[in-house]
Formats: sequence, C-alpha cells, structure tokens
Amino acid sequence: MRKGCKSDSAFNLMEANLYNLIQAIGEINTDKSNYHYAESSMDTTFGKYGNCPVYYIDFMSKTYNIRRL
Repeated sequence: MRKGCKSDSAFNLMEANLYNLIQAIGEINTDKSNYHYAESSMDTTFGKYGNCPVYYIDFMSKTYNIRRL
C-alpha cells in the first residue's frame, strides 16, 4: 500500500454503488479539476451549482469538499 493511503470501507461501498451515479454539471468539473477532495464539517454551508447543493469548493485552500451523509 502506498504511503499515506488507507482503505476505507465506507468509500468502497459508495464507489461500488451504481445507483449513486449522478449527472455532473460542467462548471463543477472545471472548478474541482485540480483540487484535492476534502470532507467538510457538518456546519459547512454549501453553495448551489444549478440545482445541485451538495458541493463546496474552497478556492483559498484549493479543496473540493463533499457533503457528509
């Protein structure tokens, strides 16, 4: 295993779930293209990309935050 990588069973379940697929808005793909994924805190306010309120991109720290379920 690579240094700094770990196995996450919750991620493996989400990745394998074919019903979890959603259409992506092009603007989101552009904004997150070179940013690291981050898990946001519960008090994070998510902006809207069209009708999609589940993403938050922090341009200062260059992170793409996903909503906790």
